[in-house]
Amino acid sequence: DLALHCGCYIYCVDMNKNVLYAASKHLQEKDRSGEKVFVGNWDNLNMIEDDEIDFILGSASINNLPLESFSDVFKELNRILNKEGIIQLRHITFPDKQKEDYSFTNVLKNYRHKKISDREFYVILRFYSFLDIAYDNDKHVLYAKKVFDEFDRQFSKGILKKEEAKYLTSFRNKVEHTIFSQNEMISIFTNSFSDCRILHGNGECYFKDIYNIFEMGSRK
Repeated sequence: DLALHCGCYIYCVDMNKNVLYAASKHLQEKDRSGEKVFVGNWDNLNMIEDDEIDFILGSASINNLPLESFSDVFKELNRILNKEGIIQLRHITFPDKQKEDYSFTNVLKNYRHKKISDREFYVILRFYSFLDIAYDNDKHVLYAKKVFDEFDRQFSKGILKKEEAKYLTSFRNKVEHTIFSQNEMISIFTNSFSDCRILHGNGECYFKDIYNIFEMGSRK
């Protein structure tokens, strides 16, 4: 909406048509003549010409790729991005150092003492607290199903309250996210793009060591 309002021309690409449909229900800008929506994969953006794009924006897009697909996608993004273009990817990472505050026991305690928000409660438990159970170190994959199964177990054991378990499991899915530490991800992006840096947004939905905005330039 903001880009269209500012007179930009937009391509929206997602491999899941249901995601595109769900997003469309939240849009408010009436004139969408400057927007083209495609069901497709970022490793083959043949609807876009070389050097056509000024700005690429994605949210957990790279997390949804297997590691072996990274190079093909990065090559394609470099192809469509002009030499002065910018990429901003909101990306899930792990803290570089172990965080005791993010243990299940401490997160639950802090949540019940209202030191963290609902969103923080979910994000930390979902992406960090159960790595020993749900993360494959060799494949670098975090299995959502295993995390949600653990939420169920903690509820059945009487540790999670009914309303806590209901909130956490309202996000239930079977996504397999590819996740690295913050520094590892900087290294991966630096190998394919230029001037990689992390931007920290404001608001509770950004966590400086779990949700990051990586900004890069074209390799051209």
